[in-house]
Amino acid sequence: MSKPGRSVPTRVRLIIAILSIAMIGFTLAGSIAFAMQRDRIVHAVDERLNDQVAALTGAHDPQPVDVLVTPPPASITPPTPTTFDSVEEALYDAVARLAPGSNAASFAIVDGIPTYRAAHVPSLGLAADENIVATIVSDVLAANEPVFGTATTAAGTARYVAIPVQVADSAQVGIYVHVVNLSAEFAPLTASILIYLITVGACLIVMGVVSWFILARLLPATSGPNGGVAAGDAWLAPEPTSAPTFTPPPSGMVPAPSGMVPAPSGMVPAPSGMVPAPSGMVPPLTVPPAPSPPLTAPAPQTQAPSNADLFDQVEGSLKAQRQLLDDVRHELKTPITIVRGYLEMMNVSDPFDVQAAREIGISELDRMTRLVEDIDTLATVEGDEYTMGSIDIARLTERVGDLISVIPGHTWQVTRVADGIIRGNSDRVLQAWLALCDNAAKYTPEGSVIEIGSAHTLDSMMMWVRDHGPGIPPAARHRIFRRFDRGSGKREVGGSGLGLAIVDVIARAHGGSCSVSETPGGGATFAIHVPLRLGGGTTLPAPVRAGDVVQQREEQE
Repeated sequence: MSKPGRSVPTRVRLIIAILSIAMIGFTLAGSIAFAMQRDRIVHAVDERLNDQVAALTGAHDPQPVDVLVTPPPASITPPTPTTFDSVEEALYDAVARLAPGSNAASFAIVDGIPTYRAAHVPSLGLAADENIVATIVSDVLAANEPVFGTATTAAGTARYVAIPVQVADSAQVGIYVHVVNLSAEFAPLTASILIYLITVGACLIVMGVVSWFILARLLPATSGPNGGVAAGDAWLAPEPTSAPTFTPPPSGMVPAPSGMVPAPSGMVPAPSGMVPAPSGMVPPLTVPPAPSPPLTAPAPQTQAPSNADLFDQVEGSLKAQRQLLDDVRHELKTPITIVRGYLEMMNVSDPFDVQAAREIGISELDRMTRLVEDIDTLATVEGDEYTMGSIDIARLTERVGDLISVIPGHTWQVTRVADGIIRGNSDRVLQAWLALCDNAAKYTPEGSVIEIGSAHTLDSMMMWVRDHGPGIPPAARHRIFRRFDRGSGKREVGGSGLGLAIVDVIARAHGGSCSVSETPGGGATFAIHVPLRLGGGTTLPAPVRAGDVVQQREEQE
């Protein structure tokens, strides 16, 4: 019977996958980088060869000179071009005057035979290789122009340029060859590749070791095959439970109650545990089977969370973090816009304007600090208490009008100001009112007029914001103040859907409520209703917690 093979542990498979991905990334990055470096080196070598062509072509032609003084100096004789009587003389002069440079060499070919070579500079084996010389001669004679090529010799790979040389009134053609050792030029790149490979190997080893210990902590013990438990990487099979067996006695034998049975006179004792049953003497004795031992249920074991549960927990944590960041953006966008607007509009030459902008900035920064502190407690605090005080509605209306006047894109108007005092938390009421203004600015067409105001009712104070945008459909008004809900799914406006929910929480914490109605002519009018009298010691609940996002979405799913 063949023994089943042992499966590869999950931790090993994950480490192999991680290292494979890292290896692919390192390989792609290194290949692209070194290919670009190699092309750069080859391009630089070709530039050096082109310089040799230019130097040889214009080596004997004098350059034009401009005289910068007046009158020009006397006894100036312009130089004349250097002429040679033979190709051998021209090639000798070129090899003698043109310095090869680093990792380079030069030699001259006359009538298909290497004739001259720069002293103390090896030609990298090209001049000694007859096949290479023959190829150079045939290519130059066929093209009758400088020819570039690459050749491989025992000394390494070389890049060369072969330049035809002729003398006036002569049909003889000589060849000047300039050679650059590519192997020597690539030596620093080869060393860099070796260092890179060693570094990559070390990084992969470190990644493998670190991943091994991290995965050992992240992957819990899970149920294995046949009820086994995965402890680390080895499957521990459950111990087999042996069932009691019963062996029937041989034919004609019955088990005795005890080891010996008293025999009748003249009979011998029976063997231990067995007595003979002669035919016709003793009726067969029927012995009931031994009772089976009571089955004991195995002790319940606490099942460790599976990998899927851990991934779900991580995904839930990421959702809560993203929601918290969205809440921060949602809560801090309006005060930041106000401070920026005042700073941009401030007249630095007007001391009163500077002082007013400073006070507004400090006030808004203080409020932003309180908002950050509130958001920081969303995940740990279920509620918080805020100090109640008297709020002058007229002053609050004027302050809101001043703050929103710098929000761009709309014309803001304060159409009505009520006189009265309510009891509440001024920062929270201001936060709710500004949230309504921010909501109207987001959903109202740019350039439209948005009005705010405050008014008395029979037993409450109403603070409202009226816009002339698309409005709220009647079917959506009953849920517009729900947490994480929106009035219309077609509104492509960023936000977490918490703005109006926070306004409703603040209003209810003050014993009031929120409402939305249609604006005459189109649009929506949002109002906060706060009673004129509110008992002391009222506790305001904390703002909406970011953890509610995951809970509500799970309930909806």
